[in-house]
Amino acid sequence: MKCKNCGFLLDDDGHCGECNKYTISDIIDLAGRKEMIDKRKQVGGTHYQNLAIEPIDYILANELDFCEGNVVKYVSRWKRKGGIQDLRKAAQNIEFLIERAEEENE
Repeated sequence: MKCKNCGFLLDDDGHCGECNKYTISDIIDLAGRKEMIDKRKQVGGTHYQNLAIEPIDYILANELDFCEGNVVKYVSRWKRKGGIQDLRKAAQNIEFLIERAEEENE
């Protein structure tokens, strides 16, 4: 199987040696609960470490665009990092999405 992030072959554990990532497809169900087998180190803080799914895994697995991904990122971390400012950033990205949707529907 190939890594969805970089295209390199995954090892027997589903790990990519090139980009050193597990993807959302590597989430496994153990005893009725989902558990991430990702052991990546977060650079620049701890605000994503206690989440069941890291925003980047969700964003890539669902092929979200820049603004959609930002909404996921900011809403996921606002209590642990940026507070109300992160909620405002999420709201701004939602406004960008609304504007784009309105333009496409004209």
